[in-house]
Amino acid sequence: NREKVYAIAGKEFGSKAGQLVIIVRALYGLKSAGAAWRSHLASSLIALGYQSCLADPDIWMRPAVKNDNSEYYEYLAIYVDDTLCISSDPLQTMTSISKMYRLKDNSIATPTTYLGAQVVQYKLPDDGSKIRWGMSSQQYISNAIKTVESELSKIGKSLSNNVSTPIASGYRPELDVSPYLNPKQANYFQNLIGILRWAIELGRLDIHVHVSMLSSFLACPRVGHLEQTLHIFAYLKKYDRSTMVFDDTLPVIDESKFQTYDWTEFYRDAKEDIPLNCPMARGKEVHMYCFCDADHAGDRVTRRSQTGIII
Repeated sequence: NREKVYAIAGKEFGSKAGQLVIIVRALYGLKSAGAAWRSHLASSLIALGYQSCLADPDIWMRPAVKNDNSEYYEYLAIYVDDTLCISSDPLQTMTSISKMYRLKDNSIATPTTYLGAQVVQYKLPDDGSKIRWGMSSQQYISNAIKTVESELSKIGKSLSNNVSTPIASGYRPELDVSPYLNPKQANYFQNLIGILRWAIELGRLDIHVHVSMLSSFLACPRVGHLEQTLHIFAYLKKYDRSTMVFDDTLPVIDESKFQTYDWTEFYRDAKEDIPLNCPMARGKEVHMYCFCDADHAGDRVTRRSQTGIII
């Protein structure tokens, strides 16, 4: 709908060869195809009452009311043409979308995977009566390890079975003076880092800091950097099971265990910056706790700090 795209018909069009033809379907090969598809889909979702989230434009939300009259937001997570619907009545939304677009057969169902992550229903040991949703990277990690081990087998090597930490204790990538990788090896190192980055996106926050440290050397990686990357894969092989459970139970935190400090002298006018255009709150509140810390001047060469997080 954004633009008309045309081509000159080739010999395969028979008597139409040489004539101008209008392309009526978006083609993956076009530079503007992705933008055109998103614009078209956005128009359809807006017509259904959804609006794009300000924090992430590919998260769509719509105010709704449950059967018990409680207010909440229905969500659609869109990645190109993969859709995940979060609602008390997801079938209603997906049926509406199916009337606008032709969906794959039997694709409207309880999700099992999304963007490489396994979507699971989980029961906590201390509360078996309530089902919670969880996200696991186990299958993605398993497939990645098989691919890495297949490549290593070609040179007579394999991943170590005696690894307990993401990288070797005391290893600092900025102090590594091993030989530089050749172009083919460097490309392989970059591919491995890309795989690990997506594993982090799928919930493996335990390797977040270490992958970040090694990512600083994507342009000129050394042999030692590649070895430590394979060390991370060996770690994932040993500790492959990891499920992030979305538990709505508020944790009990003993505030008395935290030491109180007066930071007024340094942050006299500090206050929470609440956006003026945030959507109206609906449903139960959600508490998210994020802890961060940095190894002050941890980089031995640049004296930069490396920040770690726990969510």
